[in-house]
Amino acid sequence: MKITRFSPDSDLIIVDGRVWSPECRHRRPVRLVLDTGAATTVVVPEVVDELGYSPRDGEAITVCAPPLVANRVTFSG
Repeated sequence: MKITRFSPDSDLIIVDGRVWSPECRHRRPVRLVLDTGAATTVVVPEVVDELGYSPRDGEAITVCAPPLVANRVTFSG
């Protein structure tokens, strides 16, 4: 398990994460804002395009392996 220290003086809690391609063969590191009250996670279109998702046509999302960080991912253009 990775431990990330947070600064109480900062406005945002930033964590490192990974987004996997639809086939789970490729991944891309991302920096995410941790929002404990958020119902969704937003990833910029450039990242999902690079990995092979098509938010314009819709994609089924498959979780590759634990740990499960988000239980649902929705793309909107």
